[in-house]
Amino acid sequence: MSQNRASMLDRPVAQTFFRYGLPWSAAFLLLSSAGLVDTIFIGRYVGAQALAAVNIVSPVFSIFFGMGVMLSVGGTVRSAHHVGRGDLRAASAVFGRTMLLILLAGLVLALLSLLFRPLLLTLLGADDDVMRPAHQYLTTILLFSPVLPASYALSQFARVDQHPTLASLGLILSAAVNIFLDYLFIARFGWGVQGAALATGLGFSCTLLLFLIHFLSRRALLRLTLKGCGWREILRASLNGSAESINEISVGSIILLINHLMMARFGSSGVAAFTVVSYGSWFGLTLAYGLSDTLSPLVSANHAAGLRQRTHRFLHVALLSLLALGVVMFLVFSLYPQELARLFLPDNAAVGSLACDFIADFRWSFFFSGLNMGIACYLTGLNRSLQAVGMALSRSLVFPALFLSLFALWLEDEHIFWAIPLAEALTLLLGIGLLVHGRRRTGWETC
Repeated sequence: MSQNRASMLDRPVAQTFFRYGLPWSAAFLLLSSAGLVDTIFIGRYVGAQALAAVNIVSPVFSIFFGMGVMLSVGGTVRSAHHVGRGDLRAASAVFGRTMLLILLAGLVLALLSLLFRPLLLTLLGADDDVMRPAHQYLTTILLFSPVLPASYALSQFARVDQHPTLASLGLILSAAVNIFLDYLFIARFGWGVQGAALATGLGFSCTLLLFLIHFLSRRALLRLTLKGCGWREILRASLNGSAESINEISVGSIILLINHLMMARFGSSGVAAFTVVSYGSWFGLTLAYGLSDTLSPLVSANHAAGLRQRTHRFLHVALLSLLALGVVMFLVFSLYPQELARLFLPDNAAVGSLACDFIADFRWSFFFSGLNMGIACYLTGLNRSLQAVGMALSRSLVFPALFLSLFALWLEDEHIFWAIPLAEALTLLLGIGLLVHGRRRTGWETC
């Protein structure tokens, strides 16, 4: 145990951060690539309407994934806190109770979604053109609804269990299986959007099986047990993870708003063009999230162990890395917008041209988005849940919804995406203010 704890508490800060962050980010990169491949296969072999249908259903996926993120991030931060104090019994109890809660919540949400599918799809903005493929995709993905958040949560707890490489390999396995089955189900068997949903569900199922084998083995430090803490602690931990959940759910809400704007102004072509921007940016934002998400358990464990200066140095390393990533993504979007559009829709020049207009405005957000994620995850690791929630709401809901609505009235249709970088920039100002406020209240060494 002492050697494992040393990997989080005693090794050099940069070495520790990248030992956890690089494989985790690589895994998230491959996982996002699986979503990218989904989109490419659907766009090439099924068509723009099917692509729009998947994008319309994506807010439901965000809700399920957001629930899993809230419970797993809150649980892992609390479990890492106990690991930092050397209490494996309490850390294991947080692990077991968090996983049980995730499975129960996933089942309840799935049943409600299945019962109210027609109403749900109507609220999501599906019209007659996309209703059938959207219904097929939603029905199939809901069959795996408890598996998706549970497999992600187990990958998070594998990092707390001092197995960051295994955590990354689990997500890589999911991506690899998903990509292979996309080719098999969509390109070879012609199963369309149902094949894409089935490939995603089976990919996460393989990941779930891999992690269960690990946590039931003698190699695991954490055990699936309910003894060692109460449900009140789990609920408090879940609230601390709510900032990450708000990000996921709010992104779904903003996608819903954008989809309605696109359908009203451009029809399904507008939704397809926005899908190009969404998935292209998701590729970079997922890398940023992978680096940011590394902060929470490391900050929690070191803060619990009383290593306050070391805790803040983790923030410095993370923010410098995220800023560099943002510059790279801005350059990619600036230099290769047409290539991004052709990657998804090679035979639709009109939709591709519209996507390039959206990209020209959206690309500026990369300078701010990664930094916002890093600050929010740092605050989560310190159990400053209200501050993290404030940043999450500002970045992913309040500011985007406000500026999208205003710009839809004031600007030309293709320039409403200026709302996203403006929302990110204002959120960064808020985050800097929260960090400065923390330094003034507690001093540099304890903030």
